[in-house]
Amino acid sequence: MKSKKNILTVFILGLLMALASCQKLDDIVPLNQLTEDNVIRDQKSAQAVLNKLYNITRSSNVSQMAANLNFYGLEAAIPGLPYSENNVMDDDISIDAVYTEMYNLINTANFLIEQLEAGKATDLDETGTNEMLAQGKTMRAMAHLHLLRLFGQFYDMDSKYGVVVNLKPVRGAEEKARSTVADTYQAIIDDLSFAAEKGPTNLDRTYMNAIFSKALLAKVQLYSGDYTNAALNASEVISGFNLADNSYQDVFTKRWESTEALYAPFVDGDTEADTWSGNNHGGFGFFISPYFRELGDISDGTDDNILNPFDFDSGYDARFTYALGSATMGPNFNGKYPYERINANKTQGNTFYYLRMAEVFLIHAEAEARRVGGDLTTALASLNDVRDRVAMPQKSLSDKATLLTHIREEKMLELFAETGESWFDLARYYGTGDLTMADLTALKSSITGEDKLTLPIPVAALGGNTLLEKNP
Repeated sequence: MKSKKNILTVFILGLLMALASCQKLDDIVPLNQLTEDNVIRDQKSAQAVLNKLYNITRSSNVSQMAANLNFYGLEAAIPGLPYSENNVMDDDISIDAVYTEMYNLINTANFLIEQLEAGKATDLDETGTNEMLAQGKTMRAMAHLHLLRLFGQFYDMDSKYGVVVNLKPVRGAEEKARSTVADTYQAIIDDLSFAAEKGPTNLDRTYMNAIFSKALLAKVQLYSGDYTNAALNASEVISGFNLADNSYQDVFTKRWESTEALYAPFVDGDTEADTWSGNNHGGFGFFISPYFRELGDISDGTDDNILNPFDFDSGYDARFTYALGSATMGPNFNGKYPYERINANKTQGNTFYYLRMAEVFLIHAEAEARRVGGDLTTALASLNDVRDRVAMPQKSLSDKATLLTHIREEKMLELFAETGESWFDLARYYGTGDLTMADLTALKSSITGEDKLTLPIPVAALGGNTLLEKNP
């Protein structure tokens, strides 16, 4: 006679077999396994996905590309380096890395956005949901913008060569064609418009607040030629802000605690030994281009014709002297990254800035100068606010074309060795007609045609998507 225990065991086994006979294997969900349907259940789990997005923005692949762009433009030069020669191939490891990283960010953001819009975070009210959505949409917009600027003809609103825009999660092998430049910008603007209105206002600057989204929106509007709204949004971000509240040195030593930071990724050697954030910008002064050296020399109002190529202690723009001078260059030979690059000794670590207030002043200056009915005196004032902070001689007003040149050069002086912004400005000024291709070639002989204004689509991406068209 069987025991009760054995009878019960047989019963349970029979029940499981019966259930299995009417259920497909891939329908069975093991107990406590996280799936797409249940990974976001509440605020805590949604925040975990959001934190993953923030971690992607801290990737060394991002700062590596920013460092490369210093060489692609006019800031730095190493003879024979593909970026210095504007001759990057489609199998270059850095373009593949940043391309993959940005689409990883986009797809993760899409997953978060989809789940939040479906109400999966059940303990979040409408305000809390919108604040998380705003951060996800800002990151999605930021990634699309970065891809567009690197791999698309972002300077030409009539171009068909935008990038692949993904607004839904990709759940398997999926081929998709590039959107036009105009459609790419519209997707970015839609995301940032939502985020600027619905985003959080009370987070520290290691997170993306509504003010960062609005500032980034102003930048995108400038890029896309909507100068009126770019000037308006930049002016609203600037309202009541004084650049002098932070010395130029404070911007970098205080990292995200500087009020000038709009978004600066968190990095802390005390808790994150061996973090690499910002490390790829070290040693900038050793490679500075002759063109940029001359610009830094005359910025202080005097052409000193300095003979020693490694002496930045005097005779230069104050920002050169801070970043590259012997007293302040720091362990990385670049004062903008004042802490050890690899935090093996648990030092503070370097952040880097996706956007900071000085750039917003210059966005406002350019948008105001370009918009229909714009006030050149107002534009000049925003430019000179940036120069006043570092006690450089103010620029005077002559004509619109000269003012726009001053603004472009000021962005190089203010933002060098940060995000590669001065390179994007060269391409934009070509797109607006302020620089011809002959002008670009005169500035840098390796810029010989429009094909040099975009990086090649990575060969691995082309191999996995037959609808993805190469750059011309």
